[in-house]
Amino acid sequence: MTIIGVAGATALMITGFGIRDSLNTIIDRQFGQISQYDLVTVYNPNAEKK
Repeated sequence: MTIIGVAGATALMITGFGIRDSLNTIIDRQFGQISQYDLVTVYNPNAEKK
């Protein structure tokens, strides 16, 4: 039972570190390489003035 508990805890730790590293990589890629802008504007000449 102890061996299974230690193996399970080790597997959870490895999985947690892997997910953390994956999310850090995704954030850098999304906001560094994919999205190259800070602001998006849209011009609609038919919009009503208020």
